[in-house]
Amino acid sequence: MFPPSAALSLLLALAGPAPETWLDHEAACGRLEDQAKAADSADRGATYFAAADECGRAFEKVPAGPRAMDQRSHFVTEAHRLYQQAHDAGAHAALCSDIRMLDAFAAQLAALPEGARAEDRTDMAKMREESDAQATAPCAPEPVAPEPVGATVAPTTVAPPPIVRSGPVDRPPPPRQAPRQLRLAGGAALGVGLGLGVGVIAAVVRGAALHEQVASMTHEGQLIPEADAERFADLDARGHRADNAAIGLGAGGGLLTVAGAVLLIVDARRHAAPRRAAIHPSVLPTAGIHFSLRF
Repeated sequence: MFPPSAALSLLLALAGPAPETWLDHEAACGRLEDQAKAADSADRGATYFAAADECGRAFEKVPAGPRAMDQRSHFVTEAHRLYQQAHDAGAHAALCSDIRMLDAFAAQLAALPEGARAEDRTDMAKMREESDAQATAPCAPEPVAPEPVGATVAPTTVAPPPIVRSGPVDRPPPPRQAPRQLRLAGGAALGVGLGLGVGVIAAVVRGAALHEQVASMTHEGQLIPEADAERFADLDARGHRADNAAIGLGAGGGLLTVAGAVLLIVDARRHAAPRRAAIHPSVLPTAGIHFSLRF
């Protein structure tokens, strides 16, 4: 009888390694960039080169979808920035990889309708011109895997015509987009802040009503009757508590409203194309928030 651990190992071996996704390459890109910043001068160029290649692979792995071109534009921009840093650190071969990646994205843009993503087309032309100006020699074409020795041309077979079926065509569902964490957090903070603002208005109205009752019990130059002294003190204390509550709610609501608005603005800019400034949560093991800015 097989132990459970042996059976699990056998199933995993039969299943094979999990397919790589653009998220895996994005995480590797950020991790290698952090390593490049801490590396010595001898290894910095090669590490930046490897980070740029991972961003380039993430660009290639982005699935089709309504936001696919936005994500590809982001990864091309990040890879171009890292290729430039690799070149500046001594890895001169990075320019050719950069040029091949820019040409691949330019070909995708050329397949779109005329006038679509005009800003991306302009940015790609500028980045291509920048890399061309730094290249000291023409880049060799990308190597192609050689054909096996003794390979023969397979006979051409005529495929039968496809069978046309009537009725609705089943289409695969669009790829599920990752949740936008900044927009969710910003919307929640903004909603709570506005809710506290309503509480401020209620506390101010309540305090004004209590202060008006206290004022109606006092007369200039006259003492409050002893029978109303306790009620006067209670109304006055409740009025001051309402004022303090309005101040506290106003401060908290104002901070949350400002924070929520900032998060929503950052999220909108992050998902705009082309991306020159991007804030995004990184994937483990390097948890945190990365901020990148390109001039």
